[in-house]
Amino acid sequence: MSEWVEVLRAPVDQDLGPFRRFLQEQGLETYVFERDGGQSLCVPAATDQAWLQVLVERWNAPDVDRDRYLAEPDPAAAAGPEPTIFAQWRQFPLTLLLLAASVAGFLLVSTPVGGLQWLALLTLQTLSVAGGEIRVLAQWPGLAEGWRYWSPLFLHFSLFHILFNGLLLLDIGRRIEILQGSQRLLFLVASCGLVSNLVQFEAAPQYLFGGMSGVIYALVGYCWLYQRLCPQLSFSLPPGLLVVAIIWLLLCLSGVVTLVGLGNIANAAHVGGLAAGLVMAVLLAWLDRHWPTSPGLP
Repeated sequence: MSEWVEVLRAPVDQDLGPFRRFLQEQGLETYVFERDGGQSLCVPAATDQAWLQVLVERWNAPDVDRDRYLAEPDPAAAAGPEPTIFAQWRQFPLTLLLLAASVAGFLLVSTPVGGLQWLALLTLQTLSVAGGEIRVLAQWPGLAEGWRYWSPLFLHFSLFHILFNGLLLLDIGRRIEILQGSQRLLFLVASCGLVSNLVQFEAAPQYLFGGMSGVIYALVGYCWLYQRLCPQLSFSLPPGLLVVAIIWLLLCLSGVVTLVGLGNIANAAHVGGLAAGLVMAVLLAWLDRHWPTSPGLP
């Protein structure tokens, strides 16, 4: 999975096809996606910048024959997706995999037969299930069941829960994965998801919990702070998303959301996830500035 760097920002109605085909003819992979109501032309982050500058200057030279790049080539030979989320899906496979796992977790624990057994296998708390009754044992799982430290991320207990978290995961996860790669997104989900689960367990070990909301708070916090520390990259989050997330967090902490009948909220997971995302933004922004080409850096 490539990481991308923006070369050109243009209005959504501007035809970038000729320039893209020129770059592709020179052997340079390109990618266009929607951003802030316009379109962003990107190339792999590993592209030699001096060579890229030469190509841009060559394109802008007065003697270049631009007309030869106007015709759209055979679709089978065209490289790169069109700037729509539906055509971009190959650019964020991990986000789709996480979404599919979340849907699977929702379906498993929602089945009339076997739902309790799946819940006992996937929740962080140790459960005693007998005669259809659940007893929560506030104890950590053993190392032999290490997956249970992460599996609660995929447990969702209502249709609203999976729809709300799934849509946010799809929107925010794909932005990170497209711009910084699948490895970075996997590192963020694994580390911040573990932190949010552990914090929630420590805060209320007697209550079952699950869902991607702790990770989503982490990703929102990460995107918001990272692009301020590294302003050359913008995730282009929806305006006001962080404000809405903080307001929702405060409403949940106040108990209002529970009072109106939306159930108990894993507030500690939200707070822990947000804090973990901010810490990761500081750490990874610092690493990216000092070792931008370090092999294996997530």
